[in-house]
Amino acid sequence: MEGFINFITGVPQNIIVLVLGVLLLLFGYRLKRIAMIIIGFVVGWSIASQFAPNMIADPFWQFIIKIACGALLAILATTIERLAIFAIVALAIGSSFFNAVAIADPMAHISISIAVGVVAGVISVWAIKPMFIIASGIKGAQMLSTLLATVFTIPSPWPLIILVALAAVGIGFQWKDCKHLD
Repeated sequence: MEGFINFITGVPQNIIVLVLGVLLLLFGYRLKRIAMIIIGFVVGWSIASQFAPNMIADPFWQFIIKIACGALLAILATTIERLAIFAIVALAIGSSFFNAVAIADPMAHISISIAVGVVAGVISVWAIKPMFIIASGIKGAQMLSTLLATVFTIPSPWPLIILVALAAVGIGFQWKDCKHLD
């Protein structure tokens, strides 16, 4: 069992993050349903990653909790579209903000991240296409910049600069690519 956990948490996980990050960054709106599933799964996995180690010590069950939370949010993202778009955009923008911006006070960091996510989620319900393009571009960029920073141990503030540059490229590409859609 230990070998399976090491296999999942090693290089294959980085390859999965790379592929999903590129798909969200460049084709998030074009693959809206798939992007909603991916973002839902990634956000569910990320949330569970924060809490699972505090709940259970066994790495196998932590992995199961992460999979279950990811699957739950992925299913939610596909069943109730407007609510899901609100939730996915709010969680994608809020979690990306939380990971990209460091605020010394933990409560302020969490509160501001939640507020940024909720505002983005509310706006997304009225402007689905542009907000979905922005959210998928930012989440894809955040996944890729975090992966780069982790693999190559890039010092601060470069991951944030990489995130902003990738997000700009991804959002611009999606905007141009999806002009004729919807």
